[in-house]
This record gives sequence, C-alpha cells and structure tokens, in this order.
Amino acid sequence: VSTFEDFIPDMKQFVSKLQERTSLRNAIVVEQCLTFNENSSTLFTFFLQMLHNNILEIGHRYYIQCSGIPQGSILSTLLCSLCYGDMENKLLCGIQKDGVLIRLIDDFLLVTPHLMQARTFLR
Repeated sequence: VSTFEDFIPDMKQFVSKLQERTSLRNAIVVEQCLTFNENSSTLFTFFLQMLHNNILEIGHRYYIQCSGIPQGSILSTLLCSLCYGDMENKLLCGIQKDGVLIRLIDDFLLVTPHLMQARTFLR
C-alpha cells in the first residue's frame, strides 16, 4: 500500500521507492495527473482572449481570426484531449482487460494479446 507521502516530491522518486521495496521490474509506469492552479474566472478570461485576439500573419499581411479555436494552440489541444478522454471513458472502458491503452491527445497505442479486440479497436 502506498500513501500520499510516497508520491512526494515527484513521480521519479515514487517509482524509485517502488523499485526498492517491491519487485517493480520490466514495467511501464504512466503518470496520469493534471493539476490546475488557476481559478475559473482567470481561465475563462484566458480562453476569451485566445478566441477573440488571435492574429495570423500570412505573408506580410496580418489578419484577426474571427471564428474558431487557433489550430495548434493549447486550447485546441486541451479541448481535443477532453473530448477523446470522454470518448475513452464511455466507449473504451473495457479494452484494457488484459492489455493497456495509452493515449496522448489523439494518438492511441493499444497493446493486447487479443487479435479480435485489436481489430475491433481499429474499426
């Protein structure tokens, strides 16, 4: 059993302690943590500024983006990750039964010994 103090100060130290105390070998450890230190009004203001104040430079001309989220911005990445995370929770919840599913934004890696499960995932 691990306690909260085992996680401090970072994931690297936590894994090192696990390796010392247990037989954690030949394993993939994925840190799944996201921490926001901003309040909601600050985040909302940031999102509004990003939506209404994006300036594009094409050639030697400048344009104000009037609609949509700037492609490649932290906001588009965050929203994409949230949508895929929701899809993953709703549609892919049982896929890690004997394997592992790893996702970074919109890139997936499925490792499973079940060929039919892998084929279904690809469809």
